[in-house]
Amino acid sequence: IQKVSGVAGCGKTRIIATRAASLAATKKKVLVVCFNITQRNYLKEFISRTNYLHNKGKIDVFYFQDFCQAYREDRDLPFPESTTYIRDKIEDLGDKEKEEIINDKNNNNDLSYNYDAILIDEGQDFKDTWFKLLRCFLNENGEMLIAIDYRQNIYERKKPTISGIGGGRWGILKKSYRLLNEHINLANKFSKNFLSDLNLEENPLIDKNISSQKSLPFDND
Repeated sequence: IQKVSGVAGCGKTRIIATRAASLAATKKKVLVVCFNITQRNYLKEFISRTNYLHNKGKIDVFYFQDFCQAYREDRDLPFPESTTYIRDKIEDLGDKEKEEIINDKNNNNDLSYNYDAILIDEGQDFKDTWFKLLRCFLNENGEMLIAIDYRQNIYERKKPTISGIGGGRWGILKKSYRLLNEHINLANKFSKNFLSDLNLEENPLIDKNISSQKSLPFDND
């Protein structure tokens, strides 16, 4: 289990897509998971554009809630119901659903797909129990890669405790291929002023680009 922490535009999604295709090219069964349907479509496009000749049937791409629903439908598990349904409690029902899937999977491990590799994009949007659930589907000696950028934690998730992370420092990606230097200066200034509680070792400032580039079409101020 490895984790990559990187700035916006550093290529985390491309890494996930390339790794998925390269594994599938060696006949590995791969699960790619993200948070929402838009990112799922984005990942599918990236995977299709890689240079690896692979069987598309070897790669399953889901957003997380869709993966849970697919498992429940395959196993004929109803969604948890509350005797006194309150809209604000839907999050609690969702947490209960995850625990029920974990228990069912642990008790019926061979009755659904297991994967040689599970690759997670935008891991800062996931909860602890979600990582725990996905690990239930990982084959023995399989690999898990998690791409995270805590500066993009727009859902204000608590920093997850992910057991089984490999020893040593995480992969840290500090160069952005998407942003211009003027964007980078603004982003780094914002981080210093408003995100100072983040660990700079794991969540570094963005390195400036040294290659030739265009400027913003408006005044920076």
